[in-house]
Amino acid sequence: MKRILFVLGILLISLTTQAQESKWGNSIADSVSCFQNYNIMGSYYQSKDYAEAYDAWKALYETCPSANIRIYTYGDNIIEAKIKEAGDDASKNALIQELLGLYDTFAVHFPEEKSNAMSSKAYHFYNYYRKNADSVSKAVVMFEEAKSLLGDTMSVAHTDRYFQANVKEFNKTKDVDRLFEVYNSVLVSLEFNFNTFNVENYNIELKADSVLDFIAYADSIRPSAEAAKAAYQAEMAVYDSTNAYNNSSKKRMKQAAKLPPLVKPEMETGAQELVSVIEKADELKTKYELDEQGLTSVDKRKISNNEIRLRNITKVQRNIEKILSPLLTCEKLTLIYNDAAFEENKDDIEWLKRAGNLLQKERVGEDGELTSCTDNPVFISIAETLYEIEP
Repeated sequence: MKRILFVLGILLISLTTQAQESKWGNSIADSVSCFQNYNIMGSYYQSKDYAEAYDAWKALYETCPSANIRIYTYGDNIIEAKIKEAGDDASKNALIQELLGLYDTFAVHFPEEKSNAMSSKAYHFYNYYRKNADSVSKAVVMFEEAKSLLGDTMSVAHTDRYFQANVKEFNKTKDVDRLFEVYNSVLVSLEFNFNTFNVENYNIELKADSVLDFIAYADSIRPSAEAAKAAYQAEMAVYDSTNAYNNSSKKRMKQAAKLPPLVKPEMETGAQELVSVIEKADELKTKYELDEQGLTSVDKRKISNNEIRLRNITKVQRNIEKILSPLLTCEKLTLIYNDAAFEENKDDIEWLKRAGNLLQKERVGEDGELTSCTDNPVFISIAETLYEIEP
């Protein structure tokens, strides 16, 4: 009984401290409720019953908004599940506003995630309101704010929507140069993400190859290492039995005292290193359940997820090229990137880079063959100017 009271006392002290810090509410009752709702939300979420998690999530969000980042990372899917279930427009719109407000609150309570929160808000705002021209313009501004913070690290899904929003905006403004500016920025972001996931997979596979090499080396020295270990264990067995015999009675202890002291066997340094290698190799194989390629289950899951991401990036790139293909002909680019435009922008390095990239980018010509627009007279001027600025 005393132990139970002690545990309850510790729990109350803990909850009181947390309540005072306001992370888990402003009272013990708040803290208890938030802990319960956090567990309920997590349980439903892990079983992918997102809509069922809504009530617990809502109570947690309203009472303890800074308790844990999962309130926001889970909240996205939870609210979207409720939006799909909404029976009327009023309920749906209220939930959409709650979803957008979620990211404002996210940025307040987790300021280090502000850029991602802004990007997610822009993404959802565009998804739900893209049929309205004014809302598209607002989404473009929201995306630009997020992009200015995230740079090339904006997620692939958000980058795709960022481009789509700008295409819709172009249909209204007809600002071709602005669209090409966005296009160039998007290509850089997609390339960054593509390289990131590629390098991650390469490093995982490189590590796996190193592990396999290590295990192969361990197997090659295993006979020598096991022989050294067996010899040492035999010596230790003799030492232990002799020591036990000498200390089994007072008479034997007196007799042993007249003899030279027993010297405890020690494995030679070289043998110790060999044994350490094979023990480490065995631990790697059993603890991490390596497959024949040296990969763990976590490694394989990461590689699989990254391969999906890489395919998605390629798909997004193709869609972007398809959307812009009518504007990316050499004839159309000549109307935008010409001597007059060059003279006006020759001191603008970003314009020069964008123009150079677009002109030298390969695209399918009218004959179905790959071609570029480097025969545009202004391309040489652009290349020479860029070289002078950044040799």
